[in-house]
Amino acid sequence: MTLIKDKFDYDTDISDKDLIVVILPCEATNIILECATNYDIDFYIAMCGFVYSSLSSIMDYMEFLLNYINNK
Repeated sequence: MTLIKDKFDYDTDISDKDLIVVILPCEATNIILECATNYDIDFYIAMCGFVYSSLSSIMDYMEFLLNYINNK
């Protein structure tokens, strides 16, 4: 297991990882989801509060994230 505490962005090398566990990623959530799905890596994300204030509920946010992943 490798613990990485650096800022997660599109340049973060996750190609050799089997699982990504992220706690309160906030604005990096979409980047993490996109990178994990591009490499077909399992992930667990402990969500923080709403990143997008225009969404009215956590279910709206989850639907937004699923649509985001599926449309990439």
